[in-house]
Amino acid sequence: MPQWTAGLVVPVMLASLTGCVGGSTGDTGQSTFAPQGGACHRFDVQEGDRHSYAPVSCAEAHEAETVHVGAFVGADAEQDTVPARQGPTLRKAFDACDAAATDYAGGEWRGARLLLRVVIPTGRGWAAGERWFRCDLSEITYLEVTDPRPRQGSLRDVLKGTSDLAFNCLNVTELPDGNLGGLIELDSCAVTHDAEYAGVWRAPETAFADVAAEGGPAGDGCWDVVARYVGVPRDALEGRADVVWRLPFEQDWLAGDRGVRCFLWIPDRTLTRSLRNSGTKGLPAPGRPD
Repeated sequence: MPQWTAGLVVPVMLASLTGCVGGSTGDTGQSTFAPQGGACHRFDVQEGDRHSYAPVSCAEAHEAETVHVGAFVGADAEQDTVPARQGPTLRKAFDACDAAATDYAGGEWRGARLLLRVVIPTGRGWAAGERWFRCDLSEITYLEVTDPRPRQGSLRDVLKGTSDLAFNCLNVTELPDGNLGGLIELDSCAVTHDAEYAGVWRAPETAFADVAAEGGPAGDGCWDVVARYVGVPRDALEGRADVVWRLPFEQDWLAGDRGVRCFLWIPDRTLTRSLRNSGTKGLPAPGRPD
């Protein structure tokens, strides 16, 4: 796996420290504009510049919240055009955003109904000298519906303690042809269910087609995640449980997201409790309904 040097992505000095949220030498030369960390935005976007920057109070309805602001430096900053959305420069920015989002939210952001976006300057902003990137978190409606939904209130520390955004227990739907359908989220593990969110497996550097292929490494990685979640050796799950996983969308994979969500699944059985740290005693006996 390529190892990115920390010096390639550095924090931006936030404009809020000087009481200024804008400013530029014009549309040519080196812009002095930088977004603000902690700012909320009415709409989720993928790019912006000083002309379109219009943060709102996080108490108002908004779709995105900036959890970190960084800067492209060195050779990355010397490119003539905005970095490609799915190139190595944005990959480094995503790595910085990934860590910052988990720290800001107070827990692994992939374990909740959250979407992470790397926002970069427009072509006009890049030409004016803007070299910032910002990391925006958004609330989404469901695990498998990733359109941002408006919310009121900050996401800072939202995953510390109990959160209604965190994935909990679920039901797996099975299609008539025997394939798996979607995951139906539930508010509580006290409700009858057959699946539970277990954690994230970090995939190695590989082609998306390889990790998504039948028999690829994601299933193997998620078995380990689920075993740790339940608190048992991996072989203790044999005949008692199965795993389901959800990869990032391909465009997100190409942009740097290597986090695979893993779910414990007890097919053909129902539970009314969480199996987290339950050990072998918490698992249903092989071949017998719970």
